[in-house]
Amino acid sequence: MAQIAPLADPLAGAPRPVDPLPDPARPRARRWPHARLGRVLAPFWHLGDHPPAQSAGAVPINALAPSDIGLLIVHYALLGAEDRKARFRSNLSFSALSHRYHTLDWGSFRFLGARVGQRLVAVAELAPLPDGIGPGRELALSVLGPWQHSGIGERLMQAAMRFVCTEERQPLVLFVRPDNKPMVRLARKLGGACQAENGDYSFVFPAA
Repeated sequence: MAQIAPLADPLAGAPRPVDPLPDPARPRARRWPHARLGRVLAPFWHLGDHPPAQSAGAVPINALAPSDIGLLIVHYALLGAEDRKARFRSNLSFSALSHRYHTLDWGSFRFLGARVGQRLVAVAELAPLPDGIGPGRELALSVLGPWQHSGIGERLMQAAMRFVCTEERQPLVLFVRPDNKPMVRLARKLGGACQAENGDYSFVFPAA
C-alpha cells in the first residue's frame, strides 16, 4: 500500500502574531530571611507604597487580644529594618517574631492597636517593668512607615497613658534613643519627665 505523506502545516515558519495587550510586568519578589514571610505579607505590600487614605484621627484604637497575634506579627514584620531594630534592638526575623508573640505571657502584657480594616498600622506594647524597678509599665510604640508623622502615634501614646496612668494607676515609662528625635519631641510634648540612662532617654509619665 502506498504511504501518504502527512500534510504540511500551512503556518509553519510564519511569524507569530504579536499580542497587542501583553501582561504587565510582575514586580520583583522581595527578599526576606524567612520563606513564609513573603506569602504571609503578600496582601499587605501596598501599605508601604501609598500614603494612608484614611485620616489618622478617624482610625479606631482598641485593646488587642491573643486572637490578634497574627495581625501583630504582620505589623512588626512590615516595619522597616531600622524601625524594627529600634523597636527590638535587633532586626528580628519572621520566625523570631512568631516565636516571641506565640509564647508571650498575655496575662502580663497589654497591647493597644490602631486598626485600618484587618491591618494594624500602629501598636502600643505595654510590658510590665522588670523586677527591682517598681510597679508600672514600659511602653514600646511602633508605627508603619506611611502612617508616621500622621498623628496616629500621638493618639496611641495618649491612649496608653490613659490606660496605664489613669485606669491602672501606675506610672508609664518610655525608653528612647537620643537620635529618635520625633519620639523625644512627642514624649516631651505629652509631659514625660526625662532622665538619661545608659545612653538612652527614659521618660516617665506618673500615675494619675
